[in-house]
Amino acid sequence: MTATNCTNNLHDAPVFKYHQLPWGDLIYGTKEQLQRIGIAAGMTFPGEPNGPKSRLRVTDPRGFMARVEVAELMGDGLFSVSIPFPGRERPEPLSNFAFGVKKREYPWGDIFTGTAESLSATGLVRRDQLPGQPGMRKAIVTILADGSFPKGAPTANCSEAREPGAIRISRKSKAIYEVSIHVTREEEELRRDKHSRADREWEARMMALPRPEPLCRINQEREEPRALDPRRMGLLTLDALDIQLNNPGCAPLSKESEANIQRLIGDLRTAFAEATFVKIPKYTVNGNVVYLSKC
Repeated sequence: MTATNCTNNLHDAPVFKYHQLPWGDLIYGTKEQLQRIGIAAGMTFPGEPNGPKSRLRVTDPRGFMARVEVAELMGDGLFSVSIPFPGRERPEPLSNFAFGVKKREYPWGDIFTGTAESLSATGLVRRDQLPGQPGMRKAIVTILADGSFPKGAPTANCSEAREPGAIRISRKSKAIYEVSIHVTREEEELRRDKHSRADREWEARMMALPRPEPLCRINQEREEPRALDPRRMGLLTLDALDIQLNNPGCAPLSKESEANIQRLIGDLRTAFAEATFVKIPKYTVNGNVVYLSKC
């Protein structure tokens, strides 16, 4: 593959960015710029007539899978391309807790996944406490550390649900349930330190690995910092959040959490773009779910 000269041909054009990240390559540019380096050549891009609505999955000239999406926060007519490299996935904190039960460890607590029979056999929960049982909510049930329900009802969106020992049970499919249990503040601090060290070690290992040649010659010179107006800074901050949410190396969010976060990002994006203010709703966090309503 002959590398395109990014420095001469593309960097002089508006907003062409080529980032080499631990998990792979992240590229910003116009359709013409991206096709010039071999991304989706001759194809219809997302948002165009007869094109995909939100994203396009293609193979780059090196043989890696790439995801093309509209980069709304970078400006009109610009796209982002995420190209994760195989073997660079962030390790999933997954282990076998008991027969038929998987455990994932996070700084805030643990998530156990299994059937009603396997979960109840561990003693983590009783079958009559599961969602859908008489007196329980259909999708999510919260049980406080003392065994009671928040404010007398098996609700999930309450600050008490994040206290140490609190349990959140959610139905993931017809037969599979997920049980989340919060740890103590002291244990959470220890875990955060542990996870931070693991993240730094993972990033160092990934950056030390040989990388595939970039799709074009990258200008390594440092750009002079330019002052940004507050509205532009806000849009770039939201763009960075979007990148992090879609980082293939990160643990996936639940659909409910992703929908809530994307709705809030959309409101903020509109406010910055129109130079108006938006009232940010109060929110609570339970595991990897963000709730935008006050308990």
